[in-house]
Amino acid sequence: MDQPIGDMDQPATDGTADELRVVDTPLRQMRLAYRVPPGPPLHCLGSSRSSDACDKPVQHGSKRCVSCSIAEALHASSLHHAHNRDPVEIDPEVRRHLDQPNDLYLAAFRDGSVKVGTSSGWRTDERLTEQGAWLALIVARAANGYDIRVLEDTVTLELGLPQSVNSSRKVTGFIRPVDDAALWADVSAKAKEIKELRSFEQLTIPDTEVRPWENRQAMAGPFGSELHRYPHRLDQGAHDFDIVDVCGRVAAVVPATTDDVLAVDLGRLLGVEREHGHFETDEIALQGSLF
Repeated sequence: MDQPIGDMDQPATDGTADELRVVDTPLRQMRLAYRVPPGPPLHCLGSSRSSDACDKPVQHGSKRCVSCSIAEALHASSLHHAHNRDPVEIDPEVRRHLDQPNDLYLAAFRDGSVKVGTSSGWRTDERLTEQGAWLALIVARAANGYDIRVLEDTVTLELGLPQSVNSSRKVTGFIRPVDDAALWADVSAKAKEIKELRSFEQLTIPDTEVRPWENRQAMAGPFGSELHRYPHRLDQGAHDFDIVDVCGRVAAVVPATTDDVLAVDLGRLLGVEREHGHFETDEIALQGSLF
């Protein structure tokens, strides 16, 4: 029996631990043939603050046990609210992250969703790739992460931009994509609004030049065309497909029973125990979009 697929990315300071890392990970061209055995399908993912495996049962509707969920929530709170706390109360690891240049970016996804986010300046491009962004604008860079996170909260509060986009919307974007020109126009208009916020003056954030970013590798592959949705749940039954490409945690796959390229969220495999081998799989029946 194989070990469960756990977190392939645990960025301690730049995001949640439930994202699959695709940078430097050999997912492309991988054959994935397995079945999920009967019984409880999920294993606790553990906490991003611990390297120890956790074999406790998960909570209903969660990917973690009670104790790891609490530890992860405390870590997330320490990370995302550090800029509102006294420096002596901040975890040393988080403080090291915030005591370096940080970027504020607008990330656009193929369904038209746009989010605001922050990253340490040296890994912004990698962070956007991990999240499966389609294109982005790096709007500002501050000398530290405190000011940039205050600006991020201000953007969410005053302009209504979210700080996350769920995986379902990311998959939908490859089924019914929004035109790239429309995405660029939208993020450019939002970047202009951010530049006009008074926070730039109040926080003494430099009026740096906006830098564009594109997910060029994804754009050059099958994600550049409209795809069908993989019709089965990855955490149930048997599956057999080749991973052609990845964009964030969304994979473009070709099942063994068809030549069609389908989009599926590999995050559904997080914590799921599976048995590798070639098993009889359910028929792939595709239906065109009704919308």
